[in-house]
Amino acid sequence: MLEKNICNNCAQKDSCGQVYSRMAEYKGPSVLSKIISAFVLPLLVFISSLLIFEQFIGKNAEKMGLRTLLHFGIAAGITFGFIILLRAFRKHRENRQTQICQ
Repeated sequence: MLEKNICNNCAQKDSCGQVYSRMAEYKGPSVLSKIISAFVLPLLVFISSLLIFEQFIGKNAEKMGLRTLLHFGIAAGITFGFIILLRAFRKHRENRQTQICQ
């Protein structure tokens, strides 16, 4: 009910439906792979490296604070390294695609 009142007072009430239909028909490249590589993969790398180092280093680090800090530092380093490698791979792939297109 409230939406109809808002639309009645809108100057673009006739053209907004066209905008949404054009957006639905857009045939561009999928951003799903970029979303996965930007958010999901780094999280998975971080969590898996935490789990792996808990198995290997957890028994050797006696103090709880030191163990947590050590695991976090190693996992963060591995995750940053993964992100740098991922960016380099993307850049290389984009350069290769632009060379093919030219």
